[in-house]
Amino acid sequence: KDLFVRIAVAQSSKTDEETLNTLSRDANPHIRAGVASNRIAPIHILQRLSTDRDWNVLVSVARNPRTDFETLRKLAKSDDFSIRNSAINNLRNSGQEP
Repeated sequence: KDLFVRIAVAQSSKTDEETLNTLSRDANPHIRAGVASNRIAPIHILQRLSTDRDWNVLVSVARNPRTDFETLRKLAKSDDFSIRNSAINNLRNSGQEP
């Protein structure tokens, strides 16, 4: 399928959990980042994506308001400033301490 169509599906609030799960395992990091930024992505998918190798995927997980506090706290310890800062801001926005 076309890359842009797959990214749009990964980011859509109408995409079902099974499809998000499949897309979260895609070889293309842009697709995985799309799932990681999806505000309806299940927590277990976000937790798995929080260990991804790709920077964009990790930042997207750190910015997603659905990401659980434990995962955000782990990302807040990242050596990468953008990942760490995104996780800390997400925690603060949700009323949690980093």
